[in-house]
Amino acid sequence: MSEAWIIDACRTPRGIGKKGKGALAEQHPQHLGATVLKAIAERNDVNTADVGDVIFGTSSQRGVQSGDLARMAALDAGYDVKASGVTLDRFCGSGISSVQLAAMNILSGTEDVAIGGKGRACAGCCLNPRGDGWQAAGGPDKDQEIVDRFGQDNFFK
Repeated sequence: MSEAWIIDACRTPRGIGKKGKGALAEQHPQHLGATVLKAIAERNDVNTADVGDVIFGTSSQRGVQSGDLARMAALDAGYDVKASGVTLDRFCGSGISSVQLAAMNILSGTEDVAIGGKGRACAGCCLNPRGDGWQAAGGPDKDQEIVDRFGQDNFFK
């Protein structure tokens, strides 16, 4: 059986995500992810063609963090096209699930090198799809008018 090791950890600076208030607010999550991926490759002398998978989680695959954020960030970071990428959505558990999936890929022998992490654009993470409508992360007992107001307040600031 293979062993999986975490050899490095890296993150972007923490900043205010509200437009007009924070230095990172206008940055696309793909570019932020690329910054982290570049640092990981440079600090560890990684041949990016050896990376089997880049796995990112998001809190909600909507808006700027929709699509395959991991794949696009890897390409943006200059990773070899052989390094695949996948983005999963497990709300608040996305980051740890991504790291676990990267480790499982290594432990199963399907990958030799994998990168797991989380990308998040705060402006789009507060509402989650549930059944027939949108409800705040607090649960299904929220009044729709409160949820709509919450969404407007957060998305249009």
